[in-house]
Amino acid sequence: MATLLVARWKSRRIARRLSALAVVVVACVAGGANARAQDPPASAGPVTLTPRVELRHDLRLDVPITVGLAAGVVTWTLVKNDVVARECRWCDGSAPGEVNAVDDFFRTALRRPDIEPAKAISNVLSYGVGPALTIGLGVLAASADRRLDETPLNLLLVAEGALAALTVSEALKPIVLRERPDYHALDAEAKKAVDPSAEPLLSFPSGHPMAVFAVTSAMGTIASMRGYRLAPLVWIAGSMVGIATGYARIAADRHYFTDVLAGTTIGFVVGGGVPWLFHQPRTTATSELGRILQRTRLATTEVRGGRIVTLGASF
Repeated sequence: MATLLVARWKSRRIARRLSALAVVVVACVAGGANARAQDPPASAGPVTLTPRVELRHDLRLDVPITVGLAAGVVTWTLVKNDVVARECRWCDGSAPGEVNAVDDFFRTALRRPDIEPAKAISNVLSYGVGPALTIGLGVLAASADRRLDETPLNLLLVAEGALAALTVSEALKPIVLRERPDYHALDAEAKKAVDPSAEPLLSFPSGHPMAVFAVTSAMGTIASMRGYRLAPLVWIAGSMVGIATGYARIAADRHYFTDVLAGTTIGFVVGGGVPWLFHQPRTTATSELGRILQRTRLATTEVRGGRIVTLGASF
């Protein structure tokens, strides 16, 4: 009898343990199923840290435009020394080195006795450090928000804006034909010995700071419209390099202050203006250009002998 009671007690103890184990297993399975149900589907794409912002674009237009601008710039670079006039249109004073008070002040204050190091530094900043740093920070900003897949389109739109600014700058140079400071300081006989490849009459506007600010403004505008958290870093770092480049061009006696100011303005306005006007986020009902056009009104009024046409806009 005692043996039978002990056997029954052991069997009940084993049954209770098995029941508890079964409850634990069921709970684990249910918890895992619930967690899988809450996970985003694989087709939803990578998880981002900031909301995605799709920019307006049309590769059928943006790619040919960018390629065309690049081809135009390269072609002009190859032929400009053969087609540019040999006499200045913007001639700063009749005496060598004579220039307006503003440019004279900055040239006297910033020009270095040995101009070659400043010239080399300006080339490195403009064609190396500046674009590489700005573009690299733009890529970093996208990567930090886990949106690195947006980078190819970003780079295309940056190239479009920067090349548009470069086209404007290069178109102005042969129209203005301003003597460079170091060339303007020479007498008539010394000027005859200057190699045309030095581009002595293409001082205005300054292309080096223009290039840095164009890339900075284009990348900064796109990063800001995308909503990247590191967008301010693009603006700050690129602007610092651009300012240093402008200083180096004056220190190298290759540009006046007004040349640098004009180049900076063109790079900032055109480089950032192209993406801002034509590539506003798709969530916006209309682009900024579209909103301006919507607020614009054209009216005609009939008067004796003809009509008066008026153009107005509301802000």
